[in-house]
Formats: sequence, C-alpha cells, structure tokens
Amino acid sequence: MIRTIPVFLLLFFLVLSCNEKRTVQYPDQLLGLNIQYRYSNDREYNVKLEKEGLSYRYISGSKPEKWWGKFPYNYSMLEDGQHVVAWHEEGYDDYITLIIDFERNTLFGSGIIKCEEVHFAPAEIFTYSFE
Repeated sequence: MIRTIPVFLLLFFLVLSCNEKRTVQYPDQLLGLNIQYRYSNDREYNVKLEKEGLSYRYISGSKPEKWWGKFPYNYSMLEDGQHVVAWHEEGYDDYITLIIDFERNTLFGSGIIKCEEVHFAPAEIFTYSFE
C-alpha cells in the first residue's frame, strides 16, 4: 500500500498538468512580430509589427520584395486569446483588420481596399516569430 501512494500521486499530478490551460505571454502590442500567411484566395503576405509601425510585403503580388509602410496600427487582445491588429494606409485608402489565432495557426482578414473592394477571408499562418 505504501508503494502505491507515490505512484498514485505522480499520476494525479500528471493528469492535472495535462488539463492545465497554458497561457503564452506575447509582447506588448505584438511588437517584433514577423508573420507570414496565405489567404484561401492564394494571396500571400508577410507582416512586421515594429515600434515605428506596421509594414508588409505582398508576396504573391508583382513586387514580392517591396515592403509597404510603416503604418501606425491599433492592437487589442480578445477574451478568447485572439489578437486584433488594424491599420489605415493613408494615401491608398485601405482599411485592414487582422484577427490572429496563434493556437490554431489561423488568421482572418477584413478590409476595404481603395474604398471600393471588400476583402473578407480566412488565412493559414505559415510562420511567425518575435524578433
């Protein structure tokens, strides 16, 4: 009986730790984020969030090496752990919002492009890092 108590306690704590919800700490305003993702319509982007602002590359576009920005951006974290990033590209009249879910490696983008085209699509995150 004495030998089974330590084994039981070990199993009990292992089960508790498996059910524990892990909380990941992200930098304030997601500063340093470098994320690459592709929408279901095959548009692929690389976005960076830096102190100076947000910049991005349109990887599947005609100039994949060109960085656009640095645009001021807004940030919020939702109760369910998703991150919201939004910005306005002054001079282009583009209004973009990204909802990022790091746990599922997904992103949802919504935007009004040149005050004419509506963008509303899910995306798969390929890579992300914090620099």
